[in-house]
Amino acid sequence: MAEALSPTELFWVEGMANDRTDPVTVWRASRAGGTPTMMASFPYVTSLDSVPFSKALAIGTAQVLALVPGVSRSGATIVGGLVSGLERTTAAEFSFFLAMPTMVAAFVHDFIDVRSHLTATRGGEIAIGFVAAFVAALLVVKPFLRFVGRVGFGPFAWYRISAGAALGLAIFAGWL
Repeated sequence: MAEALSPTELFWVEGMANDRTDPVTVWRASRAGGTPTMMASFPYVTSLDSVPFSKALAIGTAQVLALVPGVSRSGATIVGGLVSGLERTTAAEFSFFLAMPTMVAAFVHDFIDVRSHLTATRGGEIAIGFVAAFVAALLVVKPFLRFVGRVGFGPFAWYRISAGAALGLAIFAGWL
């Protein structure tokens, strides 16, 4: 099990949303994120149609954790769903649906920033990226949901804890 985080580490937020490459922040987020993923295993909502608004709001709010470097948006929403009582595949499916408005908002935000520099070639590259992402989603989502239903999120949690431990070792050894 990952060692406990100090209150200073838990509430350490200064600058972390702006510095997405700080290895110490990613290390802390990896340590902090793996354990709740393993512990959240008390499902009772098994269908997207039966997710109450209060749980949907709580799960959506969990996305804020993705502002911390080292915390994925999908991981934060899936763990938020598990903690809110969603069954594993329902939490993963909810995360996929919740990604749609989030990704559209992120695209619009970035588009506004670069619109004056956008050329026809770059527009074509963006279109190819959209098509590739759509095809990849068609190929991956259903097998991923089956895997999660059978195995759960334990492998992902152990990956996060192991990656956090390796990153911590690299930081303290002076390699990063």
